Amino acid sequence: MDRSYRESELMENLKSGRKGPPFRKFIVGTQVLEQSLDLDFDVMITDLCPMDLLIQRIGRLHRHRNVRPSSLREPICYVMGTDLDDRASEYVYGRFSLLNASDLLPETLNVPEDVPGLVQAAYDLERQVSGEIKEDYNRSKEEYERKMNDKEVSAKDYQIRSPSPNSDLVDWLNDPDDSKEVLGEASVRDIEPTLEVVLVRKTDSGFSMVSCIDELNGKQISYNLSEEDAFNLSGCRISLPFYMSSKHEMESTLSALSFMNVDIPASWKDNAWLRNSLFLILDNYDMASVKGWRIRYHKRNGLEVMGDE
Repeated sequence: MDRSYRESELMENLKSGRKGPPFRKFIVGTQVLEQSLDLDFDVMITDLCPMDLLIQRIGRLHRHRNVRPSSLREPICYVMGTDLDDRASEYVYGRFSLLNASDLLPETLNVPEDVPGLVQAAYDLERQVSGEIKEDYNRSKEEYERKMNDKEVSAKDYQIRSPSPNSDLVDWLNDPDDSKEVLGEASVRDIEPTLEVVLVRKTDSGFSMVSCIDELNGKQISYNLSEEDAFNLSGCRISLPFYMSSKHEMESTLSALSFMNVDIPASWKDNAWLRNSLFLILDNYDMASVKGWRIRYHKRNGLEVMGDE
């Protein structure tokens, strides 16, 4: 809910048809800015990322015919990390995709004319490079192909079997080999597992809402939830950091949260909006401790994990 509120603020300040430029407004964001939001930036500074995503980000630069400062009337995107020293970006996207983007990155991008050729070249495994990046490129390409092959093999565990000539649709989809579902569950999505929790604050007088929205933050929640409060609580759902929900940590994190959730009223867990939810119970300072991790919800920065206690 807070994220939606922030997005609405952005849309209002950086929308089409605004009457003037925002005064020295700097927007710092993650990859979510490249998806779905109809934002219009005067200038953009971005870390290196795969070519198709980079072009998508640039699509938020001078997106509309808005009034701009005189020094920013030419659309310019500054791409950082083209020397590929940023290990964080490499962890997210893989070195091969970043090498391709860095090697193909033009001084001038003409949209949409240049887009198809650049994207096709960025994913062309037959493309050859020369010079000082050749050895690094070939090594990262082999690693990329190996990972893609491993994913293809894993995905086969979740394929639907070929139908027999006499089977109907129900017979075809009801595969008798239930073990495939277990094997394929982790293969069908190409991301690490995540664990979502619903934020709630515990006070001396009971429970209250946690939100950056003034009229909701601190609102007392009764043990007998109203539908409105249940709906608002469901909007306080947030993902824990991946290292708290990795395959090595998932079981112990679930155990710690389950122990914490003993204080949650049973009627909440039966509510249609909150059924099967896990709650992260914060104190008056919007902090909690889970397995030695000190966690704080900051109304502007979101969920912060401040290390071990």
